[in-house]
Amino acid sequence: MMTYDNNIKYHPTNTKSKQIKRIMSLLTITIVLLAFHSIICSSNTLPSGFVYVHDIIPDIQISLRYASKENFLGHVVDGYLSNVSILTEAAALGLKRAQILAKTNGYELVIYDGYRPQKSVNQFYNWSQNCNDSQIKKDYYYPNINKEDAFKLGYIAEKSGHTRGSTIDLTLILIGKKIQNPLIPIKRILTNNSTIFYLDDGTIDMGSSFDLFDDASHTNTTFVNIIYQQRRLKWGRNRLKL
Repeated sequence: MMTYDNNIKYHPTNTKSKQIKRIMSLLTITIVLLAFHSIICSSNTLPSGFVYVHDIIPDIQISLRYASKENFLGHVVDGYLSNVSILTEAAALGLKRAQILAKTNGYELVIYDGYRPQKSVNQFYNWSQNCNDSQIKKDYYYPNINKEDAFKLGYIAEKSGHTRGSTIDLTLILIGKKIQNPLIPIKRILTNNSTIFYLDDGTIDMGSSFDLFDDASHTNTTFVNIIYQQRRLKWGRNRLKL
């Protein structure tokens, strides 16, 4: 092998020596990366009694809105590192039974939220009290209320059941259909003449979207079309206690 330098001269090089150096450099990088991966994995060890939902229900669809920008804050929430749902083992096993029940009716479950760290709840509260927030998601998530009233009205709790790992936000989707991303906003006029946006993600339309802080989200509301009222009542009667 020959190399070319700026003086227009050729010099023979030790090809074998260069190859050995290159291999040693790659081995060093590989060892460092493996060590880093080991540290990361050990730091993600779950507390006793908690599990990753996909380890219990491999085929369940997960769409953690707080791990994305698609939520009422408009950005990823503190404590949500990836689209991976965590629950207590007991809740996950109950959810597995619910998935089986849903499938017998032609549907699958979609998880919007499971375990929620307290620091996430704290961030929600700080958001509600921040007068300087741009409120870029107001039209989609709290069109008819002031955000400082979100806790008072009960749409968010200062001590959320989610922090215990056994509370789940979920919905239904037809078997074989996948979560749609990005969401498609659809403007809707309710029976009380107020306006909301339905954020279509491919799941079964229940009249309003996940985390809509509005009367339209109440289970027994008459503000949504009768078709959506009937869907809510149907699945409310058939829900499986976890």
